[in-house]
Amino acid sequence: MELRILHTTTYRYQGSVDMAQHMVHLSPLDTPTQTVRAHMLTVTPEPASRSQTTDAFGNLRTFFSLQSPHETLTVTADSTVVTQAPAPLPDHPAWQAQTWESVRDRSHYRAQAPYDPASEFLFASPHVPRDDAFATFARPDFLSGRSALAAVRSLMEHIHSGLTYDSTSTEVNTPERTRKVPSKLSENAPMAKSTVQALNCPRLSVTMSEWISAVATSQGMSEAFSTGSQNHQPPQPSS
Repeated sequence: MELRILHTTTYRYQGSVDMAQHMVHLSPLDTPTQTVRAHMLTVTPEPASRSQTTDAFGNLRTFFSLQSPHETLTVTADSTVVTQAPAPLPDHPAWQAQTWESVRDRSHYRAQAPYDPASEFLFASPHVPRDDAFATFARPDFLSGRSALAAVRSLMEHIHSGLTYDSTSTEVNTPERTRKVPSKLSENAPMAKSTVQALNCPRLSVTMSEWISAVATSQGMSEAFSTGSQNHQPPQPSS
């Protein structure tokens, strides 16, 4: 399916901002299931400098700086991509029947073990530390001896039915101040707008409005649109 995706973010400041530096991840990737036909990133007001680099995971990131007074900032990404259905999961019994415990055990560190890209998702980060609340939430889905595929599907359904996104739950400095887990997940929509208080301090306040829409430009099966790298190879059972 060919899709045109328009993503616009607008910041409105309470007072003039003299200088600002930003980094955005809004450029789609060419992947085995996605081809980028066109992409344009527009920043208003016009940045004094702008550059693009690739991070460790292959994602494109754009840096830009504003060096003149401004009260609003608008960033619009206009992309056209063609998506294809991903390869189906392996259907042989050994893969379908592997338990989540066996997948967990293969992820344990072993000297001279071959590199597995999925292992990078096991580690905590400064912004996403490990928390017992996450394990407690997921534990009912990971019953002893359950297949890894069934456990993951159960967890996804659990997240969809049991959590909701709260746009007021985080701020710019949230990782340093608090960790607040949403309580329910909202349904997906073809167009959505969220307005959040992005920064609040005695002398400056920022309100952010974000719009995203995807419009099909040709008929076909609806597939996922990606701006970030993913592990496209499912884990394989050990021999």
